[in-house]
Amino acid sequence: MKFLISIFLLIFTFGVVNADFRPTNYQIIDSLASEYARQIASEVKTQGLSSLNLKISSHQLAKFSELHFIENLSNSDIKITDEAGIAALEVNLGEVLVRYLPHDDSDSLKRVILYNCSSILNTGNSTTMLSKFDKSYSDIIGRDEVAAIQNYSFPFTIAEVPERNLSLFDKLIKPVVYITTAAITVLLLFTVRSN
Repeated sequence: MKFLISIFLLIFTFGVVNADFRPTNYQIIDSLASEYARQIASEVKTQGLSSLNLKISSHQLAKFSELHFIENLSNSDIKITDEAGIAALEVNLGEVLVRYLPHDDSDSLKRVILYNCSSILNTGNSTTMLSKFDKSYSDIIGRDEVAAIQNYSFPFTIAEVPERNLSLFDKLIKPVVYITTAAITVLLLFTVRSN
């Protein structure tokens, strides 16, 4: 019986821990970069190339993306080299950004991550435009989760958080209540003091 209870508690704990798993902005961008590098490595492999030069556009994610391309091209048995006169893969990193948008629930935000790139394969004899990659990821997160899903070591994972949408209660009734409470407090203080 204790064994069954232990298994039940283990399953319940695992379910509770994983129920609220939110991928971080870094994890999402990393996944998108890996997906694109895998796609391009597959397309380059169909060209029958065994080695090439890799050139990535100047971008804040250049080194980050380069690692994905090296890994995926190597997995496809394509050697990355600096030799002159061989095919060159030119990767143009476009817009990669994180945005938080207001949501109907003022305690929530809509998170949108955009990732787009394009690549050109130049073999010397011909230039081939490879697949463009234009993907986005979106979900709804709590305002209190923003600090946990951003990574301050990587500026591309950080975005500005919009102000809360204030309700009628927040805009009008709260200030009236605060002012009235302050006025009554001052009135009571002077009334008690004068007696």
